[in-house]
Amino acid sequence: MPVWTADDEQQRSFGVFYLPPAGDIWVLRPGYTGYLEPAEGDTEQLVTLRNDAYRKAVAHAKEFLFGSQ
Repeated sequence: MPVWTADDEQQRSFGVFYLPPAGDIWVLRPGYTGYLEPAEGDTEQLVTLRNDAYRKAVAHAKEFLFGSQ
């Protein structure tokens, strides 16, 4: 899920959260997944960086849940 602070809505990263069956919430650390949220009219490069950060976070979650392929 995207995460950011109320002070700066453009600096974001993706957080990976795991809800184990026994309860609690684990925050997984997929490495650096920071990106700038593209504003209207921003370049395609910012959208690409956001999509790359998302793919990295999802890949980390899949590896955590299902192991290495």
